[in-house]
Amino acid sequence: MLKGRRVGPLEFYEAGRKSLHFVGYEGLSMIAVAGVDMAAWDALARAAGAPLCVLLGGSIGAVPAYNSNGLWQKPPAEVAREAIELRDGGGFKGLKLRLGRERLADDFATIAAVREAVGTEMSLMVDFNQGAQQANPRNARHHASVTPNGITSS
Repeated sequence: MLKGRRVGPLEFYEAGRKSLHFVGYEGLSMIAVAGVDMAAWDALARAAGAPLCVLLGGSIGAVPAYNSNGLWQKPPAEVAREAIELRDGGGFKGLKLRLGRERLADDFATIAAVREAVGTEMSLMVDFNQGAQQANPRNARHHASVTPNGITSS
């Protein structure tokens, strides 16, 4: 399908995606297309002799990162202890914790416990693990209640 063709990431992606018509556009089939897509962009950047970010109009430099390991839906004190370990162990300036407990008050208690444990210099983000997108009114209410309170939701 691609052998002998000029490297064109957008065209390769479309060709790969169209080839999935009978198997669907999700899961392993899209992961395979993503692999071809990444390889095509890498090849294009190498041929141009430039980092991909520069080729796409960006610049090379430091990128702020946060730690998103752990901090699952456990009791607030346990999440707070784990947050301290993550803060002290990685040099990150932000942490992401998981929300979506049955009671909104439990999510707020966890946020408060983590904030108290790590201090105000640490950025906090939350993740509902696609729960805010599900057709569950509770998830939508939780998401709407948390995001205006100085928390970044992803």
